[in-house]
Amino acid sequence: MLSGEQLRDLQDALLAILCDVVAICEQYGIRYFLVGGTALGAVRHHGFIPWDDDADIAVFRRDYPRFLKALGEVYPSRYEVQSPECTSGYPSLVTRIRLRGTEAMSREDLWTDHGGIALDVFVIENVFDLVPLRWFQGMMSLFFTGLLACRKSFAVRKKMARYLIPESARVAGSAVRCFVGGAFAWLPPGFFRNVALFFNRMCRNETSRYVSIPSGRRLFFDDMYRREIFADSRMIDFAGSSFAVPVGVEDYLEHCYGDWRETPEHDREGTHFLCSFSIDDWRENFLSAGRKE
Repeated sequence: MLSGEQLRDLQDALLAILCDVVAICEQYGIRYFLVGGTALGAVRHHGFIPWDDDADIAVFRRDYPRFLKALGEVYPSRYEVQSPECTSGYPSLVTRIRLRGTEAMSREDLWTDHGGIALDVFVIENVFDLVPLRWFQGMMSLFFTGLLACRKSFAVRKKMARYLIPESARVAGSAVRCFVGGAFAWLPPGFFRNVALFFNRMCRNETSRYVSIPSGRRLFFDDMYRREIFADSRMIDFAGSSFAVPVGVEDYLEHCYGDWRETPEHDREGTHFLCSFSIDDWRENFLSAGRKE
């Protein structure tokens, strides 16, 4: 786990990335939202949750291609963008915008040699109004997302063995994922990623009653919301800057966290176990790799 000084430095770097990405969204007219623990931190703490070690935003599927294109055009030397659509061999459904010259490798990043500090980008997908179609879309998304996680665990099983936390449930869960992933080792992880993406973006109805963030931690059905929660955004202070959260952010947070208004005395559930961490020169690298004119 990170020391207090390391965590503050990491949060400073994440805030710098977030400011860059939000500026690009505003320049290109792309609607974004703070989500997950970042939205919770914005509303409850007006900044990062004190122990949080990542940052999350979401964009609608219809804006996502323009979002990726804009990122590649504006800061090509400052950031490496890893996405399921554009990065060869990328075994994840979450897009990560990584700050070059840094290293913050979690167990989820063991598949790559480029594990820099990252802003996570989630896609808000349309969900069918017709219940049988919604059920089919969601179950297929869950099934292939689960197989992707298993296949990925099998691919990095030797590296994972060095970092397993000695808790029986986690060890058992990792063993099951590796076993299932081994049964499908004849198929590349990209196969499961592509099929999961197909079902995630299967619905094209931009006025459906519900939307989902199927690549989030809670997955398809548990990360499904009434569209009006994301129908608009409102600005909120976050660490001295102003960012957008869903207009129905209180309903969103209640859905995600239950009684979110009370800050627990000590809660590390949302933190990530880091395998390696080195960001000492991130400010120098950040300034030297500036915006492309």
